[in-house]
Amino acid sequence: MDKEKKKLMIIVAVLALIAILSATVVANWTSSVEHHTKAIAALDEKKDNVLKLAAGATASSAGITLIPGDAGTPIADKLADLSKYFLLILCAIYFEKYLITLTGLLSFRFLIPAACILLIITYLWQREDYGFISRIKIRRFAGKLVAFGMIIYLLVPVSILLSGAIEHTYQDSINETLEAAQKNAEAIEKNASDEDESAWKRFISKFENGVSGLVDQFETTLSSLLEAIAVLIVTSCLIPILVLVFLVWIAKTLFGPEWALASALKKR
Repeated sequence: MDKEKKKLMIIVAVLALIAILSATVVANWTSSVEHHTKAIAALDEKKDNVLKLAAGATASSAGITLIPGDAGTPIADKLADLSKYFLLILCAIYFEKYLITLTGLLSFRFLIPAACILLIITYLWQREDYGFISRIKIRRFAGKLVAFGMIIYLLVPVSILLSGAIEHTYQDSINETLEAAQKNAEAIEKNASDEDESAWKRFISKFENGVSGLVDQFETTLSSLLEAIAVLIVTSCLIPILVLVFLVWIAKTLFGPEWALASALKKR
């Protein structure tokens, strides 16, 4: 066997080994729940925060309706409207949670082995074209399969990493919002259910300007909830999209017409 054929067989063997290891060992490892314990725990913590905020918003909406008159009705309606945003965030979190294991399976069991098989074909049957497509195009397509597999695999972990940094900054603010919402709602429900009307009046008198002051406090709670929702939408929805755009941009840069590896493959 001459030197060129020996080199060719080594390349084919290496590609076949990469395909087998990717489809078995690596795919099983990257798709296992144990491998993503920290990421799943971070998503579960975010989910718990969303559920608590939703419960706080609901309790505040119900509590403010107990205030005499219609002064709190507009705020109660706005608090009730927040539920659709919480639902959107929850859907994004669950989507990330399922993707984190599925993307590893898709990338390393299917996409990367498929790319290796395509490359093996082009090395074993060395023709300039295969009737409808050239050899270099097949190899570029194989490279794009690998890049796409790595993009979708890295998307969720990178997003969680960036989201965690932002959420850590605002976690104290979110906790304060939860405590304020629950405290206000519980105080109103407790005093409004008191048969002694004077107890309710004493409770109202604690706030500057009476009922108006109590409504202002719920407006503050509403503002804090909106801020928490904005942070969660950014971390759960916008950051994954931005990470995807960034990774796609990197892939396009690598697989541009001047990419060195593509030029090297073309010479083979």
